[in-house]
Amino acid sequence: MLTLEQYAAIYLPMISAAGNAQKEQEICTTHGYTLAQWEEAKNYYTSKMQDPSDMGKTAMAFSAAMMKGAAPVANPPVTQKNSTPADFNATKVSIYVSEYDVQMVEFINNSTQQHIVLQLGFEANDAFEKNYINGRVHISINDQSFSLYGGVERIELSSTDVQFIFDAEGKERMQCNSVTATFSIDRKYYNYLKRKMKWMYKNILHIKEEVTPKLFQVNGISLNDEWQTFDIKNASVHLRPNIENIRDTGKYNQVVNVKYNSSTFNSDKNEQALVDEMHTCLMDTLEKDAAAIIAFLMSADDGITYFIYTYLNQNDFMSRINDAFKTLPKLPLSFSGGADEKWENYTNCLADYRKNIQA
Repeated sequence: MLTLEQYAAIYLPMISAAGNAQKEQEICTTHGYTLAQWEEAKNYYTSKMQDPSDMGKTAMAFSAAMMKGAAPVANPPVTQKNSTPADFNATKVSIYVSEYDVQMVEFINNSTQQHIVLQLGFEANDAFEKNYINGRVHISINDQSFSLYGGVERIELSSTDVQFIFDAEGKERMQCNSVTATFSIDRKYYNYLKRKMKWMYKNILHIKEEVTPKLFQVNGISLNDEWQTFDIKNASVHLRPNIENIRDTGKYNQVVNVKYNSSTFNSDKNEQALVDEMHTCLMDTLEKDAAAIIAFLMSADDGITYFIYTYLNQNDFMSRINDAFKTLPKLPLSFSGGADEKWENYTNCLADYRKNIQA
């Protein structure tokens, strides 16, 4: 679908066409769009602007885009229209949530101007999203001439590439049977990519079975992912005993305790499944770039507490938490922590572990 800025850029010329189909087609063709894409965008953004729950956010953004688009440009850049979608190497993989609360996944090569952009909103807030989008991922390849909701029959994902295999509608729009993007990302970021792709594409996503490494290289940090479990007093401790190198960087000076509070923690199987999913969400999201590291966790009858070391500020850390749990039910969580430059929490836990294995 056209972005708000793209929609705003052709809004006045399209309105001035006064319903003249030939003029409207000429305007869309000049900009590399189709009439169907214009109608789709018009219906969507009009609905958003008329939705009281939107609180005028889309209308204000639209007005700002209109004003920006109206400004004169001395030497307008020449827009290169991309060719039919084809396999390419993505030099960048971006995963983020847009200002409109839409999950974005992008495979990009700026040099060749090739890209695959995936979008899916977290909630259907209006009739258009509920009835038309209906949970379908919007995929755009290279430019808006090759984009649609759905259109994908199967996706093959591995740690080095992703292949989109199109259904009949997708083949017609994309003018090809499939597109593959190769990429090179560290395995922690790949875990994060897998999580997002699973949520977006569900049962049509097929992930290649690969050996999970025990040692990750993330942004120049070696992260040993070996865990050991031992009991202490009335708790069970799950510890990474080989991450002192991360402590020794001197960067991770804050510890955050995230506690899942529950009186039925050890007795409800359904709850345990939720806690397991919570754990993997935390691991995949917090550690995607090694900005936060889960050092150990303690399980007791009243819940589970995570000890997480980070250099993120409070706002950025909580944004990670919100990202991790965005698709889960509301969780009974509490947060605490503070400065721990010497990693005293971890050091004491590590000492307990060493005493335990020597006993």
